[in-house]
Amino acid sequence: MSTADLSAWFKERPKWLQRAAKELLEKDQLTDKDIIDLAELCRKEAVGDPGEFEYAFSVEAFTTTTSDAVRLCSIGDVQDINALAPKIPLDFGESNLAIIYGQNGSGKSGYVRILKHVCGARYQGTLHSNFYSSESSIQRCSISYEINGSATSRKWQANSGVIGDLCGLDIFDSSCGQVYIANENEVSYEPPVLSFFSSLISVCGKVSQLLDAEAAKLVSQKPALPSDYVATVSGQWYANLSKDLTVNDIAKYCSWTDKDKKELEQLDKRLSEQSPDDKAKQLRAKKQHADTLIQNTEELLKKLSDENCRRILTAKKQSLLKLNASKAAAEQVFIDAPLEGIGSDV
Repeated sequence: MSTADLSAWFKERPKWLQRAAKELLEKDQLTDKDIIDLAELCRKEAVGDPGEFEYAFSVEAFTTTTSDAVRLCSIGDVQDINALAPKIPLDFGESNLAIIYGQNGSGKSGYVRILKHVCGARYQGTLHSNFYSSESSIQRCSISYEINGSATSRKWQANSGVIGDLCGLDIFDSSCGQVYIANENEVSYEPPVLSFFSSLISVCGKVSQLLDAEAAKLVSQKPALPSDYVATVSGQWYANLSKDLTVNDIAKYCSWTDKDKKELEQLDKRLSEQSPDDKAKQLRAKKQHADTLIQNTEELLKKLSDENCRRILTAKKQSLLKLNASKAAAEQVFIDAPLEGIGSDV
């Protein structure tokens, strides 16, 4: 893809993305402030204020350039790293290739580990404290090197990471040899234009994270919807309410018809009733009471049948006849009794 094609493609992209591409090509790496500025531009463009900006890639945008010439000069002022305590710095000479050699215990591994940590080499190893020192201190040293013939010096501490200027130096020892020989290693090359897009994707991700974090801090002014209604159609529509909602949309979801009124009345009626379990218990009690009444009535009807009534009337009639007969007999038997009242109830 040519730079002309890239320029044509980026002209159709948002303005903030064009500015991000421009700054990436100029700075190679964007700071936190640059990300904040890009997020602000993205926010403005989203509300219709894109600003006047258009970037066209230059022909030399992705051409490879010769790297700076870097040469390591010396390591000195070593403190609390292994047993290194040199009185003079370790000088690497004037050549671009330096070999460190010496007897066992002379400090070769200590210096190589320092170089691995400073230059960001693989299999860096551990920087041990000075075993013979009774006092613990910060592990540090001084690194002298040249860039394009210009000498410079840096104070380095073990927890400060690599020195960016020295990342291009190659450090090799027996441990590195085992890593490259015994393990699987993949050698790859990424063209500058692909590397640029990888960086641009990373910037877009950072802008997105920043905007998402700001959006998460915004508290909605809408009343909270009960959780039971969140998954309903109306609940989803309520959650998507925004300033872009039209009057027709509101009328569609907020209209109130006679059918809706009738459904509401039916729901209110159902909600005002007892629970189904209590209602069932009440109905079962009524049924049991009705069954008892029916059973008692049937028993009474059997006792009050025509035949039973005739028997009762016949018995009553015979009782009256016997009562009258006994009275008449009593009057005849005790009519001449010396005491009055004999044969009477008294």
